[in-house]
Amino acid sequence: MTNFENRKNELQYQIINLEKIHRELDNFIESCYNNSYIDDNIRKMKITKLRLKDEICRINEKLSQLELG
Repeated sequence: MTNFENRKNELQYQIINLEKIHRELDNFIESCYNNSYIDDNIRKMKITKLRLKDEICRINEKLSQLELG
């Protein structure tokens, strides 16, 4: 496997893991809202969820650059 393929696979694996964590957080946050449970922990989770989404986007951009480069 080439260095390019290794890097690409590594980035794709990161995306899969981040998306999974993002979905789990989203589901948990939604269930908390449905139970009228809103506090600082929920706000922190929402911030974490946004950071995960940002990281997913950054990794997707790196993947695109690798594929074009």
